[in-house]
Amino acid sequence: MSTVIYEIEAGIGWVTLNAPEKLNALSEELSGELKRVLADTKDNPDVRAVVLRANGRAFSSGYNLTGAGTRRGSFPEWMDGPYRRQRIQEWMDLIWNNPKPVVAEVQGYCYAGAGDLVAMCDITIAADNASFGYPVLSVNTHAPATLWPWLIGMKLTKELVLMGRTIGAEEALRAGLVNRVVPVAELPSVVREYATILANAADRTWAKMAINDVYSYGMGVDAGLRHLTLPTWPSGKDDSVHEEWRRRIQDEGVKSAVAWRDSQFRLQQ
Repeated sequence: MSTVIYEIEAGIGWVTLNAPEKLNALSEELSGELKRVLADTKDNPDVRAVVLRANGRAFSSGYNLTGAGTRRGSFPEWMDGPYRRQRIQEWMDLIWNNPKPVVAEVQGYCYAGAGDLVAMCDITIAADNASFGYPVLSVNTHAPATLWPWLIGMKLTKELVLMGRTIGAEEALRAGLVNRVVPVAELPSVVREYATILANAADRTWAKMAINDVYSYGMGVDAGLRHLTLPTWPSGKDDSVHEEWRRRIQDEGVKSAVAWRDSQFRLQQ
């Protein structure tokens, strides 16, 4: 594998996103490799806890907007259509329904699909330079935000998703999106402490799944996962703003098109 590093040490499965030059954007290659690794952590008896982390200055900038999808607009072709979108649902499910506790180690950007990925993790430790949000909606019409309404509330979720606003680590902590915020230099050691405790916790599998079941029954998390494959997923074909975005990305490139959309998502006060 070239975009994900997988190591097992003392009962901990270390899963590292390894495309730092692209801010660990969730490309087709990275997502496919991540799925294979997460499937192994789920079934491997040598893994008792999992850490999901990333190399470089960002955890992940979210879904990759460049590459195969730029020819047709704003979303990668590999994610278009229910079958391909099922891939997203699958790696989210491999965290949510993983019998091993999963800890997310987040530094820098954690945007769009990366926010959904981290939300599925059982515990999230963020560096003080981390930022979260769903700015992707300012450039296209797709925003799963599967768990956010239940984790941080409906109102804040709508503000972040519909307006493209991002929040820092401390606000994410107050909102309930992360468990703890630490200085960036201390992040790896703190996460290791958490993972070591979880790898040696008694009945960790039963406890995790029991809590998830209660949450799912009461909040409908499983329904949130299923919606990713519904035919109602927006294509953007009948949206004038989305069509203009597609035209600009083809004629002017991603950077220029993003700047155009960003200029429309700034509050004046």
